[in-house]
Amino acid sequence: MVYATGCINHNNYAYILELLEEEVSITIKDIAKEAGVTPSTVSRVINNNKVISEKTRKKVQQVMKDMHFHPNSLARNLSNQSTSNIALLVDIDSNDKFTNPFFYEELHGIEQVVYNSGYFLMLANEATFSHTHNNAIDQIVFEKRVDGVIIPPSIADKELIERLNKINFPFVVAGKPQFYREETDWVDIDNTMGGYLGVEHLNRQGYHNIAFIGGNQADQFNQDRLTGYKKGLETAHMTENKEYMCECTDISVEAGTHAAQDLLALKNPPDSIICCHNLLAYGAMEAISAQGLQIPQDIGLLSFDNYPLADFVKPKLTIIDIDVYKLGIETANLLMRRIHDKGCAPSHFLIQTKVIERASTKKYEANIQ
Repeated sequence: MVYATGCINHNNYAYILELLEEEVSITIKDIAKEAGVTPSTVSRVINNNKVISEKTRKKVQQVMKDMHFHPNSLARNLSNQSTSNIALLVDIDSNDKFTNPFFYEELHGIEQVVYNSGYFLMLANEATFSHTHNNAIDQIVFEKRVDGVIIPPSIADKELIERLNKINFPFVVAGKPQFYREETDWVDIDNTMGGYLGVEHLNRQGYHNIAFIGGNQADQFNQDRLTGYKKGLETAHMTENKEYMCECTDISVEAGTHAAQDLLALKNPPDSIICCHNLLAYGAMEAISAQGLQIPQDIGLLSFDNYPLADFVKPKLTIIDIDVYKLGIETANLLMRRIHDKGCAPSHFLIQTKVIERASTKKYEANIQ
């Protein structure tokens, strides 16, 4: 593929016209003759040049449609300094990423916006690139293989953000970055509000000793969920108990079981638990059942995320709903905005969360029955 590395001038304009005529049976000259305009006018219409009047543009476009003309996109991109590619940086070697259904929901949202904006989406394997001489950013960004890039917060370190900002290259972090938050475009789930809403819901249902089983606190979204949980306790005038806060280094049924066992073994065990993932919640359910306790009568259980188990276990899990499809949509929208207006002020967008109530927290109804 040919990539532009400098401005287009009169010396190479003829070369671009040749490329535009490549591999098509109908040429620009044929379109120009039929429309009664010059070949350069047709080229400007193809490249959306603003100097062409709307009347002429429509005339040329109609002739192109009638003659089934499809210009060479490579040459068109060369002339306007665009690759028509967007990169989503991922770690293909990460099993957690590619077995997580949320990744595909987010990917679906990103792809929809990218495609509707006239771009192609490519996945760039950060792990594979890192084993070569240049990393993924050098390969796809600084060699101008894409027009913009979406990066995960796990690799959005100070050095990378500084490098991208220095060359004013369009990028968006799909998650809250740890560094340069005010100077960087990013979109994230409002995980802090999610944790807060979980406590608020359980408190309203009559649970007052609420525990928290979270994920690895090295991840920002886990930190935010714990922060929201603590804020919820404070608002409800509940005492913060460190024994009620469990951190799981991995997300698994086993981890959830062990954490719930530790909580239930306390001298004053909790009467409800918030889990950061369905698998942790399922493990907690097994531990609760092994103790001869019932959900929700003896202990309430609430989980983040609706997948993969929340709607299938018994009792069905009350959840903090996370719209990762919208996360993908808004991330891609923000990147399109940055591509078309590199001078715009940085934007930050939080996707709202909500509680979907199911049987696992309906304490009052269960006791009435």
